[in-house]
Amino acid sequence: MDRKQFLTYLSVHFGRIHRVLNLIPEKQWNYRPIKGTRTVSELVGHLINHYRFIQTSIKGTVPPKTFFDTLPTVTNRSDTLGTLNTVFEETWILVNDTKDTVWNKTVTYPFTGTTLPLWSLCRNMVENQFHYLGQLCVYGSLLNLSVPPTFSPTGYETWTPKTVSHS
Repeated sequence: MDRKQFLTYLSVHFGRIHRVLNLIPEKQWNYRPIKGTRTVSELVGHLINHYRFIQTSIKGTVPPKTFFDTLPTVTNRSDTLGTLNTVFEETWILVNDTKDTVWNKTVTYPFTGTTLPLWSLCRNMVENQFHYLGQLCVYGSLLNLSVPPTFSPTGYETWTPKTVSHS
């Protein structure tokens, strides 16, 4: 997968997540369906870590699998969405500016110990987010929110960082 394909993939998926998160009101940000599950804000914290994992990997050091043991501190909906948007934009720009030799280098996947191209590790991180998107959709349904279609043709809106030219 080249960087342009990955950026489209990343943007489409982020657009889906963003659409669902925008439906969940502030008062439901700490909603936890049952004991032992993550709250909405904890899910977003985990998503933030996914983007930070990609950034760290591109910068040269694949984090250990314990990277996800600590979630970022989430304060409120507005600040957390702002942080999510920021780390997405930073990731998008970093991938866009990465040289092909770095993008295609071989790295070790910390969860399995297998070697794979960096682009594949980054794609795996985005694919791992699909179940969080599913959880957010279920949470929205449990909260009686009108969850938009996320995997239909109308779910293919892309999200491009504001700092990137749309020309």
